Amino acid sequence: MSIQEATLPAKRKGPRIAPKKLVVSLDQHHMEATTIASKEKRTKGNAKKNEDVDVSALIALLNDAESVKGQEMRDAFKARFGLTIIGATRHKTIQQAKQKRGGGRSIHYDFVLQLADGTERTVEHKGSKEKNPIDLSLPPWTGGVQFYNGGMEKYRLSQKYAREWYQQLIASGILSERYGLTSPIPTEEEWIAKDAKVQSLAKTPFGKELKKVYQERDGCEKKSLKAERDEFVQGFEWSEEDVTHLTEDVFPLIQSSFAEKDVWLQIAGSVENGDFNFAWRDPIRIQKVERITIEKKKDIEFTVECDDGVVVHGILRWGYGAGFSNIRIDLK
Repeated sequence: MSIQEATLPAKRKGPRIAPKKLVVSLDQHHMEATTIASKEKRTKGNAKKNEDVDVSALIALLNDAESVKGQEMRDAFKARFGLTIIGATRHKTIQQAKQKRGGGRSIHYDFVLQLADGTERTVEHKGSKEKNPIDLSLPPWTGGVQFYNGGMEKYRLSQKYAREWYQQLIASGILSERYGLTSPIPTEEEWIAKDAKVQSLAKTPFGKELKKVYQERDGCEKKSLKAERDEFVQGFEWSEEDVTHLTEDVFPLIQSSFAEKDVWLQIAGSVENGDFNFAWRDPIRIQKVERITIEKKKDIEFTVECDDGVVVHGILRWGYGAGFSNIRIDLK
């Protein structure tokens, strides 16, 4: 399904960077990140690191007056929006840079363009490693990582998932008995706060022992509780009220996330090698969610149909190993 794209949003006033000539401007942190991550395989597990490297490389290209690819990108931007890029940076302001760089959990864009008219535009980059033609009828995040990920505390459906997992597999003693755990079973509140909710490895003694014992047992082929996860997902049920709650919870997150992205930059190919196709895409704005459908697959997945034909896909999953920690919902 194609999407309707909005016109470029009202100008954002920002500091004028490099008004006379383009300059290469990569801070030491990102130079180091590029060097380190470029040595790692471009796997799904390294997606965030790879994206960070690509964004740094794109900023360098856009700031390099001698770069043929950079000039091609600047020319394409001007042809599409009638605006001239004079610089690119990670941050909108120096103060914001001190707080959190673009692409962080509370900032839903990757970098910022400074324009010749004294304004700026935030950019969301989405890339895929294969150099394929870019289909402009598909959403700009097609082929890339999620455009928003949120902890379980943001969604009542994920909170229900966590409570039911706790009651069925932890409070019941099933996991303790099945894997011979000796750590005391945490309370529901403690388990949710220190294992289910954290965006990291499990923090409770129970959670730590569960992962250690499970992964070190003889004949262990799977690194997480996928069998338990699969069985749980198939038995997980939701009501019409749950669908309503999900609609109420997901709409403001999608709307605000899109609102922070003035421009989308879609990449197909290797940014590191300069061998890629690209497309500057218009901003996307939504005013309502028209329908949500939920289904059981490996995880709980759902489709959000918004106005103007915008379709977003969500997945309720574990971030740090099924059954161990970090229950979350990703949107893409």
